Amino acid sequence: MQHQLEDLSRNKYGLVLPSHWVFRDKNKDYGIDGEVEIFNSEGKATGLVYWVQLKATESGKEATIKSVDLSLEKINYYKRLDVPVLLVRYSSEKDSFYIKWASEVDHFFAKDGAKTMRVRFSDSDIWDEKTAQAIEEYLFKVRAVKSGAIKLPLNACITFGSDKIRGVGVGVLLNKIRLNLDKYRDILSLVPNKDKAIADIHLDSNTLKVGIAGMAGCIFHSVNLMDKSTLPSDLIKDISLGLSVAVTMLGYSDLAARIIFHNDDMAERLMAKPDIIRYILPGLLKTSYFDDVLDLVGAIIDNEENNLLEIIAGSAVLLSGDHDRRRNSIEKFLIRNSERYRSVEPGQYGTSMYNLGNFYRSIDRQKEAVKCYSAARRYEHKYYDQEYFFGELAGSLFELGKYRSSSDFYKKAIDFHGHKEWRPQYADALMFAGEYRHSCDVFEDYLSNKDNKATEWVLKATFLKNMIRIGNTESQIRQKEWATSLADIGGCEDDEARERLDEALRYDLLCGLAWYNLGKLKLKENEKEEAAFCFTVCSLVQPRDIEAWINATLLSFNTAVPIEIFILIVKEAYFFNRDKYLKALYDMIDSQAGEKPLEQISAAIEKIVEEESYEKPKPELRFLDIDGKFKNIANLQSI
Repeated sequence: MQHQLEDLSRNKYGLVLPSHWVFRDKNKDYGIDGEVEIFNSEGKATGLVYWVQLKATESGKEATIKSVDLSLEKINYYKRLDVPVLLVRYSSEKDSFYIKWASEVDHFFAKDGAKTMRVRFSDSDIWDEKTAQAIEEYLFKVRAVKSGAIKLPLNACITFGSDKIRGVGVGVLLNKIRLNLDKYRDILSLVPNKDKAIADIHLDSNTLKVGIAGMAGCIFHSVNLMDKSTLPSDLIKDISLGLSVAVTMLGYSDLAARIIFHNDDMAERLMAKPDIIRYILPGLLKTSYFDDVLDLVGAIIDNEENNLLEIIAGSAVLLSGDHDRRRNSIEKFLIRNSERYRSVEPGQYGTSMYNLGNFYRSIDRQKEAVKCYSAARRYEHKYYDQEYFFGELAGSLFELGKYRSSSDFYKKAIDFHGHKEWRPQYADALMFAGEYRHSCDVFEDYLSNKDNKATEWVLKATFLKNMIRIGNTESQIRQKEWATSLADIGGCEDDEARERLDEALRYDLLCGLAWYNLGKLKLKENEKEEAAFCFTVCSLVQPRDIEAWINATLLSFNTAVPIEIFILIVKEAYFFNRDKYLKALYDMIDSQAGEKPLEQISAAIEKIVEEESYEKPKPELRFLDIDGKFKNIANLQSI
């Protein structure tokens, strides 16, 4: 019986459509029953399409006819689709259709923790002779929005669902709104007809709905609590805030920022509505209003009891990967947030100092990072139990050349048996600390149990083993300065140069200059494979030395070095030096071999580097959750 009712509803729906529209059945992917394509009266395609979900009932009860239960998962799915979805309720009792765009469904009416919600229809949602034109106009607006045709001021049409708002008649209220609109004329322009409006505003005694083409927007559920004396101006401000949310949802954060910072009244109104700024904040921080946004967030934080807004702002600025030109503003923001906790909330001060330390670490200010990490541990003792804390502190110490301390803290991180793999970094710190055999053992243990091994660790493990054999030493106290002075062989004859270089390596097996000059001697003696080894070792201990990488690359390509090693060298050189390495390499090949060999070799190298993914590491931001555990905000589903 229900199947027959569904067939009837589909047939009936096809009949109410204009004759030049085409309704097609779909295969009911996730509840989509049909597709409507709109043609003009001449039969030419307009490119306008929408999907339909039909729900039929033969009940005679008004409440049943005007409602349908849908899962929240399905509603959210419909809202994410690129094609607009029309929810259609068919009543066989009335032989009528009620419609609502899925984008207009308000989650506010869903019960806490519920998986489904009841979508309700009103008499204004019934399909009549004006509906087809309204649908066509709506779809044209959707197309305009998607094509980027949004600019300020936004044309908006206000409709009312009640005769009075806070005791004020809608005619009088509309007049007062227009009188107060002059201050906001660069944001908003009221038009009398919906067909000329890109923004839709609907106001009743309890709610204010603000949307753009039904695609994005928000709903305020506090109209009945608004101050009657300032009602017109407050409504304009909330409408403007709603538009800022809508344009943010559509990807126009710059427009949102222009709305927010249009005048002081808007920013003040936003301060009273932290839920809105929590939503639009990440987008605002990507705009040219960056400093204004941080100032606004700071002012709101000073008046809030929790630090959620600080967490969102901090995560947005730190995780954006685009903070080099804004680092002074970010630093001031993070320092201000930490100082506000220092005397009143020591634990939160410690967390803020940790996050500040991660910022300093991300911009290579390692000394400041270490100081912040130390303060974090002093004020928040929970960091003594966090493996990532010891790993990140070890990383900063490594960059400062404090290799033994770095290896000690990496070992502490490993001992926690956490989720992150710290063994390769531990082995690296051991190697630079002069503990070569221990480092080699850790590398081998790591590589024996790890898939998709990072190029750097495979190369270092491979070459370190041979370095131990050549240098005949498993550990040493590195005397870097003395080794470097010995490795400076300018003006020396070959025999003397070799003796000095061998002695330099006895003082420091990782002396880059010694390996580089030894490679030049090997090359002079036509020992190309050994020269390739020397230049590669130099590159591994001095990864920004492009000249060493080029020599290692060319000699590995032209000798009996295994192709696997050549590929690893190219990947590692590119990882550290990117296109500067490739340009210098290609210039060298061109000067030595000519254009045709360059074309062949460069094509092969480009294929190698295409496989080497590179993403600049982003600083981690953590907060203490209600269970007393530190969570990385980047791992949360949403903020």
